[in-house]
Amino acid sequence: MGLRFTSWLRDALRLWGALLYWNLRKTIYVVGGRRGRAPCQSSSDDEVIGCIGCDAVMHWDEAERFRRVCPLLIRKDEGWRCSVLSDQVRPFWMRALGWYGSGLAALYLAAVVLIWGLMNVVGDARISLWNVAWPGAWSHVAEIQSAELYKKSRENFAQGNYQEALRNLEAAGLRDPGNYSAALLIAQINMFRGSFLHADAEYESLLVGYPEHRALTAVNYHDALLSLNRMDKLAEHCLLMAGRDETHTALWVKSLLLALRKPDIALEVGEKYSLEISRLPAFARMLVEARIFESQDEKEAARELLSRPFRGPWNLQYMQEQISHLLELTATDPAGNLLGYYGPGLLIFESMAQQYLIEQARNDEWNALATFSSLIQRDLNAPRILRLQLLLIRSPSRESYLRLHQKLMSDAELKKKVNGAVMWVTGVVSGAPKEAARWENTDQLMYGSLYPAIAEVDLSAIQIRDPNSVVHIINVVNLPRDVIWELLAQMHLHRGQK
Repeated sequence: MGLRFTSWLRDALRLWGALLYWNLRKTIYVVGGRRGRAPCQSSSDDEVIGCIGCDAVMHWDEAERFRRVCPLLIRKDEGWRCSVLSDQVRPFWMRALGWYGSGLAALYLAAVVLIWGLMNVVGDARISLWNVAWPGAWSHVAEIQSAELYKKSRENFAQGNYQEALRNLEAAGLRDPGNYSAALLIAQINMFRGSFLHADAEYESLLVGYPEHRALTAVNYHDALLSLNRMDKLAEHCLLMAGRDETHTALWVKSLLLALRKPDIALEVGEKYSLEISRLPAFARMLVEARIFESQDEKEAARELLSRPFRGPWNLQYMQEQISHLLELTATDPAGNLLGYYGPGLLIFESMAQQYLIEQARNDEWNALATFSSLIQRDLNAPRILRLQLLLIRSPSRESYLRLHQKLMSDAELKKKVNGAVMWVTGVVSGAPKEAARWENTDQLMYGSLYPAIAEVDLSAIQIRDPNSVVHIINVVNLPRDVIWELLAQMHLHRGQK
């Protein structure tokens, strides 16, 4: 068996040289006018068909294998002979090209399979055989690898494995320096790892380097700052974005006002960014100035400014913020007057929601419960349920929460519209942890975490590792941005009152 394979291998190797050598000699013979005996025929044999020997097969282990080079070779009783006379000998270039083409194709395929195997076994990303085999796809291999590594890094990040996520992201960036998503996630991971200066610089670089993705970068940066309670940087970012992104000014102002609840930040913003503040819409500027007044311990000036109904174009978020700030300043009567003024511009549901907050601030629990009960009886949908939850986070009432809980539990169709994580945190804030636990939904958890085993939220705690703290909750439970805003607002309000 071994000798047979060795014989086959030797003739296989001879084939590639013979295809070129004998076809070239035959071509020269034909072009030269076919004078004398053909170069492959034995000169000692008679010029008789079937009797002419073939010199070309003298060194082959098996003469029959030479027929791959020249099909004119035939078997006779005397051995292998040429089937034509000298003047009929011709080259077989198409046969040679066929063999060379097949050989090259086989070598190419073998190389493709080898490279593909190495890339998938040794490499960090899975590449399809087609992407390696087709030259037109070669330029996309690095992009595919980068995208695959980015996908892996997202999974690592979701599991809280920042180190592995960064390793995959760095590899993705090396393969495709233009991978914006990878660069964005690197900035986000560095932020959550506590490398704030590094992360801030990366976000700024993305805002400048990828103008087509500026909106996404800005929102991602905002959410990271919000989640980590970095109110100083959040104030700066939101104030600058309010001027750059005029279509979403109200949203940036809302987070700006949240950051300005910290007096030291409000003072710094008022001194450092007076020009940017002056460029804000009049209604927004009034709200910002009221926060700055409060930070300067001029609460009466803040009350006076906020007590004036805004005479220009109305904005629901600004109206909500104005009434909310008055309630924080214990100015319940001016808040009630504002509600009477803005009432015609509000939907009935929102007007009742504001009434609930005012009654709660007045410690009028009976009327507050009656108003909340009326809200529950109205046609509820997902946005309205979220609004009710936000009301309870801002002004907790265990009895009101229980009524909402019972309403949702008794209506299967309505229950489907509820975000369980929001209902959980609302229940904990409202002092109903047992009922809240029934809404725990693992799909709303991040990094493979668990719901904090807590009976209440400690609004005085700011350590992310404290399971009772707002900062911990918003980093392990996937909550809507509105809920995060409200939780952080209550945390800062509580800490400001201590």
